[in-house]
Amino acid sequence: MKDQPRPRYTGACVGLCCRDMFCAGRVVEDDLKRTMQACGGSIVTTVSGLSDDVLGTCELFEEKQLGGERSVSHAGTL
Repeated sequence: MKDQPRPRYTGACVGLCCRDMFCAGRVVEDDLKRTMQACGGSIVTTVSGLSDDVLGTCELFEEKQLGGERSVSHAGTL
């Protein structure tokens, strides 16, 4: 991660973010379903053996801090 800002997260989240993937925990089920409907993909419980058929895509993905909560938005989806 040379010449990149130091990540706020550690472990699997950093590994996925460095590969243009998003990782989240403790997400409300309705939010998961909306994201899957918009971007495709599936809920996975392990990163072992990830394949294209479980990954969704979008053109733009942003994570923002709103008060004490983090919020994500995406554009250019299915």
